[in-house]
Amino acid sequence: MTAADSIPTYKRSPFIKAFLSLIIPGLGQVWYGDYRRGLAVFLAVATALATVAWFGQPGWYALIFAMWAWNVWDAARLPLGASITLMTLLWLAVAFGIGWQVTEINPRTLVENRERAQSIIRPMLRPDFLAIHQEEFQGWVDVQVPCSIQTPRAENTVAGIHISVSPDCASLLETLLVTAEGLWPDSPADITWATPIGAFPIWRKLISLHMSGGTTGGGWDLPGIGWTSLFVGSGVAIHSTFWHNNFGEPMSRGCVNASPEDAKWVFRWTMPVVTYNPGDTTVAWPGGTKVEVIET
Repeated sequence: MTAADSIPTYKRSPFIKAFLSLIIPGLGQVWYGDYRRGLAVFLAVATALATVAWFGQPGWYALIFAMWAWNVWDAARLPLGASITLMTLLWLAVAFGIGWQVTEINPRTLVENRERAQSIIRPMLRPDFLAIHQEEFQGWVDVQVPCSIQTPRAENTVAGIHISVSPDCASLLETLLVTAEGLWPDSPADITWATPIGAFPIWRKLISLHMSGGTTGGGWDLPGIGWTSLFVGSGVAIHSTFWHNNFGEPMSRGCVNASPEDAKWVFRWTMPVVTYNPGDTTVAWPGGTKVEVIET
């Protein structure tokens, strides 16, 4: 047993404790007997000092001096010690202050480029282990409307998702049953109509057409739809639209909505030719001008 060990901790001189911590941060705390506190103080000052020395800007040594002074004051005041909050704030100021400068983080961009900042910060506030994992699966199937003499099977498999429709074809206002396999059970699913992808000949053109469909309470009845060019079945056409201006956005069950001027231009510059009387022309296969629908 040494002479220092024989002295009760509460009688050990605060001047010796302070002097030891002045030489080596945390040494006074260890001599007093608080080994965990001494080790924590040493690691805090050592890591901060190494960071400032690596960064190479002398101004940051002011924080190291403050941490060293806190360490001396803490050792002298044991067993009460100094407020650990101040030491924590000083260490965080060194770590984050130098870290922000090294990574060239500019806080002003949080205001100057708010949308980009939000796109980065929002996912950080909602990590995967807190948010519900969501996946989106898509499949498609061609359905004939109306039915032809030899109707193909209305089924298709895309990326492991098998979709079938029963019956294989239908006329307007008839009911179709859509079945999908390969989706998660008890998950929401949306059924949408889309313009078929591919090249199709215009087979009928009408200067004006009465269009109606849908269900009771959710249908439509639109008389006098001008410049209609049918190219898939009796339900997919390029036609004029007067009830919205969202051209380029999906707004129908497969038709291509166009402004009256654009629909008229397509009508006049494609085959077959339509006379004003009766204003309705149908051509046999191979049809008139081909309409090519591509996916973007």
